[in-house]
Amino acid sequence: MPWFWRWKLLGVSMMLGVGVATTVNAQTSPRWASPTSIPVAAQTTPPTSAEKLAPPKGGSAAPSTTEMTTKPNAATLPIPQGSCATDASCFSSNCDLISACCPTPCGPAGRVWVSADYLLFWFKGADTPPLVTTSPAGTPRTSSGVLGAPGTVILFGGTTINEGPQSGWMFRAGGWLNQCQTIGIEGSFYFFSNGGSGSGDGFSIASPGGLPQTSRPFIDLTTGVPIPSAQLVGLPGVLSGSVTVDSSTSLTGGGTNLLYNVCCSCCSRTDLLVGWWTTRLAEELNITENLITQDTSRGAPVGTNIIVSDRFRTENTFNGVLLGVAHERRGNGWFISGRAAVALGNVHSVVQIAGSTVVTPPGGPSAVRSGGLLAQNSNIGTYTSDDFAVMPMVGLNAGLWVTEKFRVYAGYNFWYLSEVVRPGDQIDLGLNTNFLSTGTAGGGLMRPTFIRNATDFWAHGLNFGAELRF
Repeated sequence: MPWFWRWKLLGVSMMLGVGVATTVNAQTSPRWASPTSIPVAAQTTPPTSAEKLAPPKGGSAAPSTTEMTTKPNAATLPIPQGSCATDASCFSSNCDLISACCPTPCGPAGRVWVSADYLLFWFKGADTPPLVTTSPAGTPRTSSGVLGAPGTVILFGGTTINEGPQSGWMFRAGGWLNQCQTIGIEGSFYFFSNGGSGSGDGFSIASPGGLPQTSRPFIDLTTGVPIPSAQLVGLPGVLSGSVTVDSSTSLTGGGTNLLYNVCCSCCSRTDLLVGWWTTRLAEELNITENLITQDTSRGAPVGTNIIVSDRFRTENTFNGVLLGVAHERRGNGWFISGRAAVALGNVHSVVQIAGSTVVTPPGGPSAVRSGGLLAQNSNIGTYTSDDFAVMPMVGLNAGLWVTEKFRVYAGYNFWYLSEVVRPGDQIDLGLNTNFLSTGTAGGGLMRPTFIRNATDFWAHGLNFGAELRF
């Protein structure tokens, strides 16, 4: 055979030998795929006898099958069992959510929820100056009811009012926006039902039916020198009548929040809150005298009816951005949850002061004059202001699951709001008595006057509620 063909045949034989050797080596060598791409079942199957063959001669030693199957990776993390069962890639051992979405939603069960809470709260009391006083029978007219005079007793004011328990309701509704239940939206609204006039602390007394000598104290500044004085409400032989003080406090509010889960496990979850919060605090303080003259010392015929009214009303409307966190932990039939948030924004305050005097002589027409006693033309009006304010809120609940998607709970809450105005703080006891007879200052001091006095407000108390999820 010619040498050319002999060399040709030798080359073909060598190529066929290399191909066969490569095929055999591939079938007998270990699998080197990345652990994360190997199915769990493939990683945990015992090696066959063929897989135990040594690597090609001259190659580096391959890791054992045992080393490959015990190396930590997402597919070998512990998988929660029962109602918490989910894909292994959803959770890591330190509770961080590392997957965008899971086959099993982050608990508790239910994609939509609604709740209703009964609220029993206590508000920070409103400071109020002395408004009604009395003196022992026989006290001279010039010192009857005067602050600091011997025997004078304050019947109403000089302390805080509306500190008692207030009843209200809060309603919440929300839902998760994705299947994982990690992004959601929630809205809430609350109110306290004692907003009507006269629903807060109040006082009423008639003279001489109640106490023979009653008065309304003030500081006479007509001459520029402070002189304690008082306007008579009841004094035998001079004046009979009654004085009534009523007050009210109304608190309403609510907001909308976005919820974003930052940590979720079988028995707990933690969510961030970002949203908008609004609160409205409205209060009112009214003082009304209903008098009948018994002599002509007040410049009116005997039997003249005089009605004197002072009205002080405040309203504070807060709007701000809310940032907070909510956490819940669940056990076998029980749960505890808590929230902490702070809203930062603006409080718009309105102060309204009004007063009037209505004089009706026997058989004659009534005459109406602007100004009462502590509300005169010098301070009557509407005053507004805007200030930066903060409103932190915290709450804690503990409850029981009645069914898988219905639960009841009780808890405690504390709310705080800065930079508010309240009625009693806007009252000026200093008075130019020229206003009482002429309605003008008569060249004297413009008193009473309005000076905005801001303070803070807080409310705290208990809540009892129920929640339905579906």
